[in-house]
Amino acid sequence: MVRNWSGEVSELIAQLIADRPAAVMDLLARHVDDGNGHCRVCVLGAQRGFHTWPCTIYAAAVLAERGRGR
Repeated sequence: MVRNWSGEVSELIAQLIADRPAAVMDLLARHVDDGNGHCRVCVLGAQRGFHTWPCTIYAAAVLAERGRGR
C-alpha cells in the first residue's frame, strides 16, 4: 500500500469503482498523460495548469482494474 495521502485516496476510490468496469475503463481512457507529464483532465484551478500524471483518479482506476484480476 502506498503510504501517502494520494495513495490512500486512490485506494478508497478504487474500492468504490471496482464493481463498475465500464467506469474504470472510461477513467483510464480519459485521465491520460498530455505528453508533458500532466493529466489531460485534472485541472488545478484557474490558470494554474493540470495535475501531474498519473493523477489520483488514474491511479485509482488502475488499482480497481487490478483488483478485478485484470
